[in-house]
Amino acid sequence: MTRMLFVVAIALAQPSWISVHAADVSAETTITELGCSMDVGDEIEANGDGYAADDVQCKDGPYYMIFDKDYKLTSKEKQD
Repeated sequence: MTRMLFVVAIALAQPSWISVHAADVSAETTITELGCSMDVGDEIEANGDGYAADDVQCKDGPYYMIFDKDYKLTSKEKQD
């Protein structure tokens, strides 16, 4: 019985990790499709119902970008 509960607990914990990891991959893909990039150490963070990325490097300089839950760009603000 204890072993069964352990297996169920692990199964329930995995989807949350997978969705966060998938979100990073999808937002990074969107950034790449925009012709921009991020440093390896930079992270895409949850932001309300979407995601935010700081210091995204594009051809004309760095940007702060906000994406909705479907990883569509909703805001792109140039940083100094």
